[in-house]
Amino acid sequence: MNDDLSTQNHTDTEPDQSTSSLKTNSDPERELILPPSSSIKKPQKMIRILIAEDQYTCQQIWRSYLEPEPDLEIIGNAIDGQVAIELVEKLKPDVVLMDINMPRVDGLTATEIITNRYVDTKILILSVSDHDRDIKKSLQIGATGYLLKSTHPQELVTAIRSIYQGYCQLGPGLIEKLNLDTSPVPKQQFDHAFSGDSPLGAGKNSPEAMDIEPRMGIKELVNESKKINVEQADGTSSNSVVVLPQKKSKKLVALNLRLPLLLLSGLLVFLLTPSGRNWWSKLPILSTLQPERAATAQDSDSTTILPVETVKVNLVDSYQVDRTYTGTIVSRRSSSLGFERGGKLLNLTVDLGEQVEVGTPLAVLDTKNLKAKQQELLAERKQVKAQLQELLAGSRSETIAAAKSTVKSWHSQLKLAQTKGQRRQELHTSGAISREQLDEATTEVNTLQARLNEAQSQLDELLAGTRPEKIAAQQALLEQLDAKLASLELELEQSTLKAPFTGRVAKRLVDEGTVVSAGESIFTLVEVSTLEVHVGVPVNTASQIPLGSNQQLQIGSRTYQARVLSTLPQLDSATRTLTVVLGLDESAATEVRARQVARLKLSENITDSGYWLPTTALVRGVRGLWSCYVLGNSENVANNSQKAFRVEQREIEVLQTESDRVFVRGTIQNSARVIVNGNHRLVNGQLVRPVETSVR
Repeated sequence: MNDDLSTQNHTDTEPDQSTSSLKTNSDPERELILPPSSSIKKPQKMIRILIAEDQYTCQQIWRSYLEPEPDLEIIGNAIDGQVAIELVEKLKPDVVLMDINMPRVDGLTATEIITNRYVDTKILILSVSDHDRDIKKSLQIGATGYLLKSTHPQELVTAIRSIYQGYCQLGPGLIEKLNLDTSPVPKQQFDHAFSGDSPLGAGKNSPEAMDIEPRMGIKELVNESKKINVEQADGTSSNSVVVLPQKKSKKLVALNLRLPLLLLSGLLVFLLTPSGRNWWSKLPILSTLQPERAATAQDSDSTTILPVETVKVNLVDSYQVDRTYTGTIVSRRSSSLGFERGGKLLNLTVDLGEQVEVGTPLAVLDTKNLKAKQQELLAERKQVKAQLQELLAGSRSETIAAAKSTVKSWHSQLKLAQTKGQRRQELHTSGAISREQLDEATTEVNTLQARLNEAQSQLDELLAGTRPEKIAAQQALLEQLDAKLASLELELEQSTLKAPFTGRVAKRLVDEGTVVSAGESIFTLVEVSTLEVHVGVPVNTASQIPLGSNQQLQIGSRTYQARVLSTLPQLDSATRTLTVVLGLDESAATEVRARQVARLKLSENITDSGYWLPTTALVRGVRGLWSCYVLGNSENVANNSQKAFRVEQREIEVLQTESDRVFVRGTIQNSARVIVNGNHRLVNGQLVRPVETSVR
């Protein structure tokens, strides 16, 4: 095996510098032997490749990379892990380019199944993920390489040839993801590692190779290998390579050397924290030094008494906090205007930003069809109305006279026929005529009688006049036509879009010639003369804002007066606040615009007992707390006519900061005298001489 490696060093070309390789044999356990930085020679045999990728674009890109290579042959494509397993069993490829994220069976599961069943097939993972979890998992389940999809085409080709020849291939920067040790190694030591005198260079049965696990595979490499930089003779470092672990005894020695350093570093970090300093101050050896320090302070007090400024503090039961709440200026009315009927938009009379008054026409629809229908209904109404007038006037006298004449004519003809009938009866009795002739005369009499009755009925109808029911029906038909005309007139009015209130056109959504439907928005009209401000405030704060009260609003760089109009009843679901509505003066409408940000300033009264102190009285305490110095018991000092006081430290909590003073609570007593200046010169128990001052 040493001879093979030596021969390879002399015959191969320069390797690709972007990847690292590990030699494996064909054993299923893939025992690893580390080669030196040698080239990967093109194999004499055609490498058969299967692409497992669910994205068609990636398949085509990889094909364009590999098809120009004379020693690479793409034998199939798999759109998921299940298809990849089936094609590997059928086609027996040399190398599989495997994506991780695929439907049905993912790439990692397919890799584990393929490497367990088909040991001669090498898996090269191509993924967009550079997470160390994915890299380790891929190598542990048997993949012999891991590259990113952004890998250069030539690097991909080189990686395929490398893993085909038995090397493990990792893309640029992926070794660092495994958190391996990167300490430099001299080149002489690295060369020795691959010589026949070293465990790595010797055969696997050599006694010098006892430090190397006899059957170490990819899984062991990921868990126990480390990364080194080979230091060249000129001091520079070559490409990173992965080497096998050294003896476990050496690891224990390094761990024993690092453990004390880690403990000392942890102790130092702990002592830098407030808790560490407190623990250090309570050590017994330090407590024995405290009496000596106190005695020294008392000796110095007898000779030096510092003058300090003090204030007398009084307990208060509340304080005010100025808070600012942000809101938005909105128009009182804002409408999306559209037609109540559909049609073709004929004309737009206004444009964006124009000021319009109430009732101003904004847009007009085409009304030709409506006007034609209106003319048709008007003509039909005239016809129905004329018929009604005729019915109301009744029959004409000429018509009645003609009907009377018709009745008289039929009456005369009937009398003549009756006379003829009587003669025929006599002749039939004497036998002069036949029965048929007698029947003809009788029929003629009956016919003339019916016609006389009909003419008399028509005359009676004319004399009686038109029936009321017929007049009522004609009147109803006339009213129906009037209703249709009124509806048509309303549609004509709806064909003109008018401004419902005085405002400004904020949006224009369509142009002339567009066929719009009923209710489709044409304009957005915003009322600009009356503006409101909506501000969200907490529930307890909203109850303290009376309706009708005047408040100050900060809009831009100016302050405006606004009146509280109302408070909305429901909480805002997003901010969990109540919305207070304030109305701006009409004079402000010319200076501000809708959707501007407005800020409401409120003074909130907080009920809490405490004291006001100057900020100069604060002394930084432990654990992020504050304290202050107060005057304790008075003492008479020799050779000094004024009384001196012992300094006492009091722990306090800052509740509110206001300019150069703070509101605090703590262990201060009412009417205590607090030292406000020179605190950096004082220690607890020191004698001072007070100089009274005032606090605002």
